[in-house]
Amino acid sequence: MGKKDEKSMSEQRSKFVEGAKTNANIDEALATEIFDLIQKFAAYAYRRTLYAHAYLAFQTAWPAVHYPAEFLAANMTAELRDQE
Repeated sequence: MGKKDEKSMSEQRSKFVEGAKTNANIDEALATEIFDLIQKFAAYAYRRTLYAHAYLAFQTAWPAVHYPAEFLAANMTAELRDQE
């Protein structure tokens, strides 16, 4: 769920609200409120995953810069184990 495709988000909102009314007997106002909460969390959750990837990249970049021989040896050892 992102901001990039407003038309798609509008369609998904309509489907969600209709499904909530039909399948869960939830009124339109509550279904819209729930969709808004999910949409807000989706934006937050996406940023959290980017943070996790950036943190992991930093954790691997630091030893690669400061201990290149040991870092390469560890990577080659891990690759050999994966092939076996």
